[in-house]
Amino acid sequence: MRTLEEIKNKIYNQFHSKLNPLENTPKYDLVKIISDVEAGIYFSLLGDIEFLKKQIFPDTAEKEYLRAHWADIVPPLYPETASGTLIVKGVAGVSLPAGCIFSSPQGKTYSNYKSYIIGIDGTVEIEVQAENMGSDSNLKSGSKLTLSSNLIANIESEATVGKNIAGGTDGESDEQYLARVMNYYKN
Repeated sequence: MRTLEEIKNKIYNQFHSKLNPLENTPKYDLVKIISDVEAGIYFSLLGDIEFLKKQIFPDTAEKEYLRAHWADIVPPLYPETASGTLIVKGVAGVSLPAGCIFSSPQGKTYSNYKSYIIGIDGTVEIEVQAENMGSDSNLKSGSKLTLSSNLIANIESEATVGKNIAGGTDGESDEQYLARVMNYYKN
């Protein structure tokens, strides 16, 4: 692809040869301006064509264009959020509001989306969801989390993962997706 300077010079020379201004007149200055504008438009169109030329073919397409070509045949793997349960301890009858944030030692955060009431035994099992997508938000049963949003009276700040917090997956890169597509066609 030509550079912008090459295109500007070519268009300027074309205008100059057709209009043939003999001296530095306002007409001469206008030719330079018009040729620069036309060169910019032409350069932009060439860039768009170059981009589309790459995206139109499934084996050279990138990102959403790659997935658009193949999604009907090989569904892409997108990142997912992990979810699971926590066991929270406190005084019976105390309410745990929705929107509490719990943090893992690795810095991952989880939140509950509905409110719960501590049971007679002093515990409640709550459903939480990771705030970020990816497999690094998955936690095993027994892992400890701390309540990092507003501390609530009569509720312990440490919670334990009940059932695994699982289901968090990493999305696949363009290369990984294309490899799966090519594997599909080989088999």
